[in-house]
Amino acid sequence: MKQIWNGLVLAAVLSAPAMATDMIHPVHSKAPAIDHLYNWSGVYAGAHVGYNWGRARVADNGVVTENAVRMDGAVGGLLAGVNWQAGAFVYGLEGDFGVSNLRGTGTVTPPSPPPTTIPPAPIVQLPNHYKVDWTGSVRARVGYAILPKTLVYVAGGLALANFEFRDGDAVYAISRLLNGWVIGGGVDHAFTSNLIGRLEYLYADYGNRDFAVVPGDTYNVGFKTQTFCGAMIWKF
Repeated sequence: MKQIWNGLVLAAVLSAPAMATDMIHPVHSKAPAIDHLYNWSGVYAGAHVGYNWGRARVADNGVVTENAVRMDGAVGGLLAGVNWQAGAFVYGLEGDFGVSNLRGTGTVTPPSPPPTTIPPAPIVQLPNHYKVDWTGSVRARVGYAILPKTLVYVAGGLALANFEFRDGDAVYAISRLLNGWVIGGGVDHAFTSNLIGRLEYLYADYGNRDFAVVPGDTYNVGFKTQTFCGAMIWKF
């Protein structure tokens, strides 16, 4: 019996260091690691291309004459920005500029002729013409890394567009800078440590501006777009 007791005591003494080590270094459950995430922090630049679905609203001297003139077309240009990363969250600022071929042609309903016994001469009224040559924006971004190399984000900020209006009877067009707001979101994916691909959707309201064709004849034009685009980006 004494030998058995001595063996148990010896086993307890030998196992004590191992138990102490386990207490000092307990086994933790596996937590989501973030050190394997792509590093989004830094400056980047790239090119984008997409398509705009635009609509213009026109009021002639306060009377709405065209509520949704269709102005669709392609857009493409350059972008640049900077990101700051905190864990899986990414914050950034970005600006872009793009040339576009958005064009629109209005429809005009001729006024009813005055009552007369003599048929009046037909009144020819040409439709108004609308054009956007370029658009741009400055946006803040907030994103979250859902995968090691994939970032989803929302963005919003200032929107700009150079809008050109030509009255149907006018010889020359009038250009005005429209400014408003833009909001949207997208997905960035890092193919390499530097090359990033993007898919993005943006909704922009460029506000309203007055276009004085002649004294006493003022058109107020508003412009909105929905844009879906892709981009290739290089992070420095």
